[in-house]
Amino acid sequence: MWKQTYNVIRANDPGAKIIGPCYSYYNRTTLSNFLSFCRTNNCIPDIMSWHELCGIEWVSRNLRDYRQLEKSLGISALPISINEYCDADHNFEGQPGSSAQFIGKFERYKVESACISWWFVPSPGRLGSLLATDTQKGPGWYFYKWYGDMTGKMVNVTPPNDDSKLVDGAACVDSSSKSISFIFGGSNDGTISTTFKNLPSFIGSTASVKVEKIDWVSKDTVSYGPSTISTSNYSVVNGQITVTLTGCNNSSGYRIYITPGTGSSVFGGTYKLINRESGKALDVYNNSTENGADVIQWSDNGQENQRWNIVDLGNGYYNVVNVHSGKFLDVDNKSTADGANVLQWSSNGGYNQQWQIVTS
Repeated sequence: MWKQTYNVIRANDPGAKIIGPCYSYYNRTTLSNFLSFCRTNNCIPDIMSWHELCGIEWVSRNLRDYRQLEKSLGISALPISINEYCDADHNFEGQPGSSAQFIGKFERYKVESACISWWFVPSPGRLGSLLATDTQKGPGWYFYKWYGDMTGKMVNVTPPNDDSKLVDGAACVDSSSKSISFIFGGSNDGTISTTFKNLPSFIGSTASVKVEKIDWVSKDTVSYGPSTISTSNYSVVNGQITVTLTGCNNSSGYRIYITPGTGSSVFGGTYKLINRESGKALDVYNNSTENGADVIQWSDNGQENQRWNIVDLGNGYYNVVNVHSGKFLDVDNKSTADGANVLQWSSNGGYNQQWQIVTS
């Protein structure tokens, strides 16, 4: 039927874009047989299509595998349309954290178009769960609005593991508006660190960084929009900054929005902390990644256990997070005594992990 249908469309509308085969899941053998038939019978579709419903960890593998299949058959790269996609747990349809992973991978592999699924037919018109009711927005609506607001050029995003459920996202740089936008979400351990490299010259030596989130409860829970986590200035060092978020979860969506800095006070970013008296650097002993490891001073050796992310909490206080371990500078046992030990510990939201930075 494919060839007959293809021929009828071509005869009646020669310029029409023909999409196919729109299989319900990706299978290399089935697609290889289909494309081999199309090549032999001169009926290759203009756009390749299938569904992605079996789990986010398969999406990148399938897209890479398909491009390899085209090459093996001598077929030029076709535009790809994923004409139905959703988390393997359909109740997460429209969830910002899940959607961020799909958007990140679709952008990375240049998927031309994609359509979120709609599994809940008793409630028509909900836009793939982007609406929570017939008239009220869900959190997914706001996350896709962030995506839709992206302008300029999309840029490369490297996730922790492209073939996993871990955090992923998409980013753009717009030289006209002098802005950078990065939307992201997905599985994480509560801390997400993002390094922006090769920042454009329009950002200058100081970057103004706004961090927002949109929380999700369920596909039927109304959302009233994103909240701002922090607004900070970061110093640009060697063309880059690192923004670390704590208290993250798997279901929320996040946006980091960067513009040229407007102030002279620079906090946030990645630093070495050098003692004025000794000239030595703040150092996690023996490159440890364990809770309770001592924080000491040591000669500057350029290693990541001597590099610290300064994270603005938006309340006049900061977390100081070791780049190597991801652990927080912590006063042991919440002590208030002179001489108490300072060590590293996993994020716990305690005041003993919050620091003021004051002019001396």
